[in-house]
Amino acid sequence: MDGFSVRVDTSVLTALEKAVEIPESVQKMFANELLKLSDPYTPFASGVLKDSGRVTEGGKAIEYNTPYANYLYHGKLMVDPKTRKGAFYSPDYGFWSRPGVPKELTDRDLQFQGAPQRGAFWVQRAFQVNTDALDGVLVHALKQELGG
Repeated sequence: MDGFSVRVDTSVLTALEKAVEIPESVQKMFANELLKLSDPYTPFASGVLKDSGRVTEGGKAIEYNTPYANYLYHGKLMVDPKTRKGAFYSPDYGFWSRPGVPKELTDRDLQFQGAPQRGAFWVQRAFQVNTDALDGVLVHALKQELGG
């Protein structure tokens, strides 16, 4: 499967990293909490995308490992350059696209079940909504790590 990594600009961590090296265990705890808080914002049809979320790179990234994660993350329709269709459908096969043909990005927003909460840029939106809770997780994790 194709993986898609999400990096969130976490100014709290960036400022701290300048003052002190953040231990990997703290980074992982923070990222795991952000992943958990992202669940209600993640597009959901069958749960495959949501369940594929993992913390990677020692807690510096969250990866969703499905072929369509990147497509959904940006929330814009992508189409075949020749047919201008997003996909074809056959009752015997399901949805499909022409093999080997890269799609083109449009300015049309995708429609998400569970919107407006579930939708594009789910990790960044979860971070913005839960900044106070994540600050608390970070402080707690640092105290644990530093023995305070």
